[in-house]
Amino acid sequence: MRNDAPKKYRIAPSDDYFLVGRGNDCQVLIGIQGTETVCVFFTSDGKLLRLETRAVAQNDDEKAVRTTMAEWLQESGARIETIEIEKFAIPERSIGIRDLPDYLQELVDDPFSFEADRRQHLSKCVSEWEAEGDCVLIWDEEYEMNSQGQITST
Repeated sequence: MRNDAPKKYRIAPSDDYFLVGRGNDCQVLIGIQGTETVCVFFTSDGKLLRLETRAVAQNDDEKAVRTTMAEWLQESGARIETIEIEKFAIPERSIGIRDLPDYLQELVDDPFSFEADRRQHLSKCVSEWEAEGDCVLIWDEEYEMNSQGQITST
């Protein structure tokens, strides 16, 4: 029996980077991008719904921004909890989920652009990465995450 269900990616709550939460009708990922607070909404089963933004006042300190993010999470009906979402991309905002970080994706896309020793080493890294179930959250930069959704490297 074949399982055609899309792969799910976890994003765990993090005090340092993003707020994530789950409600009855949606899941949310909230973070800062430039002068805006950005909230990405997903269905309860992890499909991308929409992106909304709110301005961040120039004089807002980190505590005020965190409060705004927490209020938005509460308004959405979500509570802080690990979310499970499908792969998505919002290229115009540099937000999304990818299976591999850039340096490994380059190997997959064009393996013979690497010297043999480097290609062999990176191939082993790709295999390990995939076996672990790691992924990358893109939010202006790459956030490498383990299979539990915890950020392991930026």
